[in-house]
Order: sequence, then structure tokens, then C-alpha cells
Amino acid sequence: MKKAKSKKTTKKSPRPVGRPPKVIDWKIVENLCIQHHTQAEIAAIMGTDINTLKARCLDDNGIYFSQFYKTYLKVGKSSIRKKLWEEAMNGNTQVLMHQAKHVLAQWDKQQIEVTTKPYIIEAPDGKEAIRLGVEHYDQIEGETIDVEAIEQSEQNRYDEDQSDEGLEDESTTHESNEPG
Repeated sequence: MKKAKSKKTTKKSPRPVGRPPKVIDWKIVENLCIQHHTQAEIAAIMGTDINTLKARCLDDNGIYFSQFYKTYLKVGKSSIRKKLWEEAMNGNTQVLMHQAKHVLAQWDKQQIEVTTKPYIIEAPDGKEAIRLGVEHYDQIEGETIDVEAIEQSEQNRYDEDQSDEGLEDESTTHESNEPG
């Protein structure tokens, strides 16, 4: 008796499994980048998640979405600069002043240079250390300062502040427990 040959047949499903991929119009995404929308805003406008948008950008365009995004942000900045330039050259004095300030660095404000003066502090090991600082310089000029004494006074002030806060908490607790 002959055995029947069993044919292994695999039926392909006529319908694909899973959700169909979202169609992303990359021209719209380019324009949104040029208009300086955030990545999250772009994803929301396109009706997808930001992670999906990033993955699809790599699949569809061959570059990471961050690179794609930065490229078109630069295009947007360039367009703004071009429009500002045109406005300035057409006689718009406000835009011309704006361009002068930002492109030519012609500011209305004066720059003030602040310098610090060194003062000597006596370190805990008895060696002198030079520190730079502005605050209280006039009060300590020519004097040596005991760092341990400063640290102790700061600790005392901190402890006093903490004890004052504790008293305030207790007083509010007593007031709230009293029958009213």
C-alpha cells in the first residue's frame, strides 16, 4: 500500500496583518519645520506619534528626523532673514534698526566691564588663600578672614532660620487644633 504524499500548503492571508502604515506627506512636514513648529506639534498635526515620525523619516528619507528637522529650521531662519532684509531695504526704519543691532552688533546699551579684586582668606590649615570676589570687598580690604568663623556664623544663621520656621509651624498647628 502506498502512502499518500502530503502536500504542505501554506495559505497566504488575503488581508495584511496589523494596521496599515500612516501615509506621511513630507512636503507638509518640511513646511511645518520651516515655520518653526516643534517636533511634537508636527507629529500631532500629522496625526502620528513623534516616535513613529522619527522611524518613518529614517525609512522614507534615509536620514534621522533630527537632521531633517534642523535642515528645514535653517531654511526657515534664512527666509526670515531674507524678508527682514527686504523690509529694511524698502525703508522700514524699525526693521533697519533691528538688523543693525543684530547683524552689525550696534546696540543702544553700553557695555560695562566688571572686574573683581582679590582678597586674602586665612584657610583652616593656616595657609593664606587668595580668592576673587566682588561682594564685601570694601569691608575686608587688607584684612585676613577666618574661614571657620564665617562658616560658623553662616551655620548659626541657618540654625536660627530653621528654629524660627519650626516655631511658626507649631503656632499654626495649635491654632488649627483649637475648637472653633
